Amino acid sequence: MKYINIIAEGSSEEAFVNDVLVHHFAQMNKFVSVRKIETGWDRINNKPAKGGLLKYIKLRNDILRWIQSDRGKQDTWYTTFVDLYAFPKDSLSPYTPQLQTIVNPYQKITALEAAIAQDINHPNFIPYVQLHEFEALLMVEPDRLLGMYPDGQKGITRLKRDINGMNPEEINESPQTAPSKRIIKHLPDYAGQKAQVGPMVAQDIGLNLLRQKCPHFNKWITAGIISSPGETSFLFDRGENNRMVPYNIEEVIETDYPTETFQDKYFVIKDKKQLKESVKFMYNKFIK
Repeated sequence: MKYINIIAEGSSEEAFVNDVLVHHFAQMNKFVSVRKIETGWDRINNKPAKGGLLKYIKLRNDILRWIQSDRGKQDTWYTTFVDLYAFPKDSLSPYTPQLQTIVNPYQKITALEAAIAQDINHPNFIPYVQLHEFEALLMVEPDRLLGMYPDGQKGITRLKRDINGMNPEEINESPQTAPSKRIIKHLPDYAGQKAQVGPMVAQDIGLNLLRQKCPHFNKWITAGIISSPGETSFLFDRGENNRMVPYNIEEVIETDYPTETFQDKYFVIKDKKQLKESVKFMYNKFIK
């Protein structure tokens, strides 16, 4: 069993993890837990207040607190699920002015996640920052919002015209044009229903399509599989059913690649010469 502990920014992310990711990773013998960021103390209910990310130190403290409480626990990994939109820019934040000037969103997010990883400095910590916020996932298929807003067809049509086929992860982070702001502009009721509606629509769209259309999100989900000690054990503990086969580029091309479980075949490359020849084959077949 592998354990994945996720620090979520708010209720939308928390619900999505519980409703979608828990089931997804359970199929691969991975147990997922999620907690919202502790932001202070709720004096009315006399308990920790949770949700939202106003200061980076709150996120940092929650990550380190969870890691410390699990000290000595085997096969446990930690990650985050927070938005780039409105990510803290305070003096303690790794989101420095220099990083903020990076134009390419994928380069920016890679640099920010690397800076967070360096700050936390734990081998089992994999930071994830959503481009640009949770609602980017809903931009994959906006028509699914109709299931929650049956009278919202005109608004959804305007929303689709507004985003004009943009890559969901590249819909930017300004207070006027962030994904959630665009939805609220055309479907005002969403403003008070984000935490309930957003995760349900994302679940309705389906994890497979979300991963196809959102490469950074897919990289996060996949990293939990590729880096998994469980897959290493699966690969080598095969007895007579060894699934390692000789590398053949044409067979590789024709072989399905399941993303929901471990692979049926693992191709073993002989040497660098064989790799170089396969690259040349791919170039001649698909590019030249």
